[in-house]
Amino acid sequence: MVAPYIFDCDNKSDNTVASFVAKGVFMEYSSSQTSTIIYCLDRALKFHEQEKYQYRFKDIDVFDEAMLELKRSIIEWPTTALGILDTSNWKINFLVKGEKLLKPEASLFVRMTTKGSLVLDWLPYKIPEFGDSKFIQWTDQSYGWFSPGNRLFAFRNLDFLLPRGGRPTSHAVKYLLEGIHAHVNYVTSALGNLVDLKLMANLYLEYQERKTKRKYDEENVLISCEVLSAEEILRKEFIKWVNVTFKSLFRPED
Repeated sequence: MVAPYIFDCDNKSDNTVASFVAKGVFMEYSSSQTSTIIYCLDRALKFHEQEKYQYRFKDIDVFDEAMLELKRSIIEWPTTALGILDTSNWKINFLVKGEKLLKPEASLFVRMTTKGSLVLDWLPYKIPEFGDSKFIQWTDQSYGWFSPGNRLFAFRNLDFLLPRGGRPTSHAVKYLLEGIHAHVNYVTSALGNLVDLKLMANLYLEYQERKTKRKYDEENVLISCEVLSAEEILRKEFIKWVNVTFKSLFRPED
């Protein structure tokens, strides 16, 4: 499945980016990633209709805006990533090694702003032995109402919807957050076709199994969603694996 072309490939002003789009280098969706995001969107909308009477008006507004932003970003994110994708912004002379063209290095950060918005930003990745970054120009400054030049997308006021104190969130919000998480992973994977990416921080979701006899009820509920560094995520996943492994080893025989 290939997303609609964002650029006019006959327009020379689109430079080399248009040729990449035309060849589908970074626009081709992984079927599993696409199906995950679409599934999450569908489930979030269905549960939202059932549960919205339980929400505060502020939560409904934030939910609706986040859903709209997710749908928009799925199609439009390459236009916000031009600073990374446009090869005219690469220091080509520093990337040519013999007959090979190396990928420029960049870092991606998921973070929560002081205003409670969840954002995905990129920065040039500086490696000591190579010196400065391999991008000609970039900026993390915003001007007026415009977002910073290195921002790929933002979900405003999403902090209002995050689960707190171990209390499970609603099913609609659970699927919305899972969809956002899947979208971050997709963008990282897609950009990795052209750029050597390091995902330095990402969303980390934790669940709790809930025993239920209701046929159509959800078995797992989301009790935590936070932004953690890549190292902290690995540590938590290792601890989880150890706990599951030891529990299975010392499970009493039937």
